[in-house]
Amino acid sequence: MSPAEAFSKAKPYLPWASLAVGIASALLMERKPERAYLVVLAAIGAWVLLAASAIIGSLDAERMPRVHQRAVRWGLTSTVMASQSLVQLCLFFALPFYVRAASWSFGQVLFIALLIVTVASASWDPAYRWVFEHRWVSLAALALASFAGLACVLPVLGLGNRASLLSAAVLSSVGAPVLERLRRQKVTRDWRLWLKEASVVLCMPAFATIGASAIPPAPLSMPEAAIGTELKSRWVPNPLEVVPSSAPQVVCATAIRAPRGLKDQLRHEWRHDGQLVDTIPLTVSGGRQAGFRTWSKKRNLGTNPEGKWSCRVVTEAGQLVGEISFVVRDGA
Repeated sequence: MSPAEAFSKAKPYLPWASLAVGIASALLMERKPERAYLVVLAAIGAWVLLAASAIIGSLDAERMPRVHQRAVRWGLTSTVMASQSLVQLCLFFALPFYVRAASWSFGQVLFIALLIVTVASASWDPAYRWVFEHRWVSLAALALASFAGLACVLPVLGLGNRASLLSAAVLSSVGAPVLERLRRQKVTRDWRLWLKEASVVLCMPAFATIGASAIPPAPLSMPEAAIGTELKSRWVPNPLEVVPSSAPQVVCATAIRAPRGLKDQLRHEWRHDGQLVDTIPLTVSGGRQAGFRTWSKKRNLGTNPEGKWSCRVVTEAGQLVGEISFVVRDGA
């Protein structure tokens, strides 16, 4: 029995019930660090349930007694709907963090748009059924949902930013060929399918390594930043937008908001007219509601410091957390 047949025989109120549960989950969900492990379990559980649905769907229900046919139909429907709920959990938990962390570059806008489309399809049964019936689309949607959830919560569980992205990518891609083989229920020697499976496995890790800048650095964000020439109580007392070229130093102070339990390495990138001139490492610890205060000092602005400057907060993987700009002017 196929998933389409199982869905077609399900009760008509189920799509509305699924949508109501999804909306309620999004509004009432507690996004606390203590619940991070639930997202990890949800990401793994979604793959396990879809694998179970593939095994159940391979049964020849037509030759079974009617009572067994009904059990197969409800087993298939329940496993698919349960996986749908777990996909919702991953996305509903992570999406607000990605929106808050976004710097809204083209790549990040595209990434968040894909997450929103996946959330919408997972919240409405007819859309999720269409996704599930198109095998490679369903694999891509599940991989994206599990990657987004894991990449957001693994830093809270102790992994660094770069290790979290790569681990999330690997864990989100290895299940695709396994699930596809269970759906085919036979071993093939077609090299094109082997190539497609290999590309799926390598696609997510490659994206997390090369295209990390297109992924918002969730769960990090920069709520506040300031530029000045002095540092008092871990902050700039008199923020400036225009700094005199004769200043003995320039201080960049940034507040990095992160969940409790997160500790990671970031860096300040000092740029002059768009060119990188200095990189200073930072250590960030989460838990402070207003953001963990970090700073760096630039004492040598060069022989010709006039122009537009910026101080960027960047993760080890190259994700932009935030940026503040200022101008250095002679005689300001």
